[in-house]
Amino acid sequence: MKKTASRWLFLLLFFGFINCILADDVQDRIDALKDQDARVRASAAIALGKLGDARAVKPLIACLKDQDARVQAFAAEALGSLGDTRAVEPLIACLKEDVRVQAFAAEALGKLGDARAVEPLIACLKNEDVDVRCNAAGALGKLGDARAVGPLIACLMELDGAVRNSAANALGKLSDARAVEALIACLKDRDASVRSSAAIALGSLGDARAAKPLIACLKEKDAGVRCDAAGALGKLGDTRAVAELVEALPDWDAKEQLGAALKALGWNPTSDREQVYFWICNADGTNLNTHWEKTRRVLLDDVQSGDQRKIGNAVYTFVSLGKEEIIPKLIDILNTQGSKGMAEVYLNCGDSRLADAARASASAHGYQISSDGVANKAGWGSW
Repeated sequence: MKKTASRWLFLLLFFGFINCILADDVQDRIDALKDQDARVRASAAIALGKLGDARAVKPLIACLKDQDARVQAFAAEALGSLGDTRAVEPLIACLKEDVRVQAFAAEALGKLGDARAVEPLIACLKNEDVDVRCNAAGALGKLGDARAVGPLIACLMELDGAVRNSAANALGKLSDARAVEALIACLKDRDASVRSSAAIALGSLGDARAAKPLIACLKEKDAGVRCDAAGALGKLGDTRAVAELVEALPDWDAKEQLGAALKALGWNPTSDREQVYFWICNADGTNLNTHWEKTRRVLLDDVQSGDQRKIGNAVYTFVSLGKEEIIPKLIDILNTQGSKGMAEVYLNCGDSRLADAARASASAHGYQISSDGVANKAGWGSW
């Protein structure tokens, strides 16, 4: 008992000491908000946002009227992190300050979750500054107020892609069916990031009207859009999508999302080909290796198909499985049906023979391949 009591006493003293240090640090930072150097004041505001002490709220609110825009902006950011609604009205007032301050204030108001900010943020959707419009849209999505739906739908027609993207994200969080048709139209936006955000939003809204347009996105050129469309279809729960999801299965870039969607829709493989594809979706190296002859047959058939997605899916699966016997075939595929992207995967996969083949192929075809900053699609024997 004495040992236990002494341990508790030690812990209480230790944490009391730590709290004293933190308390002193908070007060030091608060005092620094009045420093003559604006850089010191700005650094203090940033630190106070991270320390999370309510004593900093009033001094930070005072900093919203600082003569330096950087200090105002970082004070707004800190107040958003502290989550104290005393900052709401002062932050709303900042929506008429320097545009840098407006952008930080809009983001902070989204974090505070107070309905008083809705109308002022809606007004910001027409601001001349793109960052302000984007942050206002993001904040309105977090506030979850139906008054924002119409103005955000209007933002989907914006010239700036970043604003359209922010509006689509926000509409997905508002759960209002009025946004469905406008978001479906965004699946054909010229900007891939907007198409992706629209797909994610439609998945969140769960409206069956989106199923057919999302199915069409499974054939998109952009891999990110295909991934997000597959994920959305899994959330919709519409079994009409199963056949198209199965058809899209040999897609290395979207394999995880396709597999998850099919699982969510209750699908089970009905052929060797579907079974192999499903194992690939789940990175199930154990089954792919255990049933190697089946795996090899299905994927080599795909190599002969001439379909680049199927070829890539087969090649990157073989690389991930790391079977020695398949190396000559992989080199042959690179030389006869390969691409720069495939060569870079070989170069960075971790097998020296495939790396040598990649260098030779690049030299023969006259393109440069690099290992600098490459996020490789497949590692030799990683499964």
